[in-house]
Amino acid sequence: KTLSNVVGTLSMANSGEPDTGGSQFFINVHDNSKLDWFSGESESAHPVFGKIIKGYDDVIKKIEAVETNMEQPVEPIQIKRVTVKVP
Repeated sequence: KTLSNVVGTLSMANSGEPDTGGSQFFINVHDNSKLDWFSGESESAHPVFGKIIKGYDDVIKKIEAVETNMEQPVEPIQIKRVTVKVP
């Protein structure tokens, strides 16, 4: 199954060039399906590797509200715990 860059999904960040994905990711807070690697709509393809299934409104909405500079948080945001569920 192919996952799209829709609200609540986790996607690999990259520099826009092939094979540049590393340890950085982003959380889609809007429909960004134009970034799908399979859509061909964007030169920068971002594969989705997960989805937030619990806590979106509690956590992500708070992250969305933080002050940013150049699309990055002014104060670093730290993830203290993640639970991975495998179907």
